[in-house]
Amino acid sequence: MTLKELYRLSHHNDILVYDGACVLCNGYITYMLKHDTYNRVVIAPLQSKMGSLLLKPEEDSVYLLRMGKLYDQSDVGLRVAQFLPFPHNLPYMFLLVPRKIRNLVYRWIARNRFRWFGRNDSCKLISIENRHKLLDFPYLPRAEE
Repeated sequence: MTLKELYRLSHHNDILVYDGACVLCNGYITYMLKHDTYNRVVIAPLQSKMGSLLLKPEEDSVYLLRMGKLYDQSDVGLRVAQFLPFPHNLPYMFLLVPRKIRNLVYRWIARNRFRWFGRNDSCKLISIENRHKLLDFPYLPRAEE
């Protein structure tokens, strides 16, 4: 899959790139996949081939590619929450808080996440029922032209 195909896919699915070694990130991904009843999100660990196609492996954030636009830091979780069912969509309201303040909190948590939550030696395995949401999975449907 090329970068152009990824951008095309982002018009049909949200592409979420995250740090697969981060326990906090994996917890968020597990929660989000459980509540993504519209099957809107596909995921790519930063350490995967697809994740590294989008971003440099040393990046220290989670990223969302939606409709060809790349979101980072605090915008990601809040924009993903937008399409989750109630009450899981309530964090979307925090977009009303100025981005500068949200990102200060985000960066503080990001700096301390390994100390507080730990680090995985490798990416956590995705459950079988969510394997089709993994961007590296070979049977992911392609976006229509």
